[in-house]
Amino acid sequence: MRIKGDPLKVNYKHIDYTNSKTGEVCHKTIASCTVLTYNVPIQIVDAFCSLFEKESDGYSEICKIYAETVCKGGDSYDPKVGERIARKKIMKRFMSMVRQASDKTVKNLQNDIEDVKSLSVASAKCRDDIIEFLQNQ
Repeated sequence: MRIKGDPLKVNYKHIDYTNSKTGEVCHKTIASCTVLTYNVPIQIVDAFCSLFEKESDGYSEICKIYAETVCKGGDSYDPKVGERIARKKIMKRFMSMVRQASDKTVKNLQNDIEDVKSLSVASAKCRDDIIEFLQNQ
């Protein structure tokens, strides 16, 4: 059984622009990824889809996540550092989504446990009533 999902495939885009207010050159790194069903652990994929699924193009696409980081004029620009920071932001957002789906799954399972307990009590009472009825015949 698959416990963990497959790693996210993150795409990066580097943009250089000049801030119109200050006139300084800024470097922006934008990270984006598409969360697919096989990126999410199988135990929580239903809850994850119910929470975050948007209208998707493919049958396995759940949602898209974006993050960006900006290196302003005084900083030394390194694209690899920008990618690493943007990936950390994506992973933080994704893990928050996984936690929310896990919490929802746990809540649903606890509700199921309560339902099963009440059904067990009702079935035991029903069985006892049937036995009592048959003994009185």
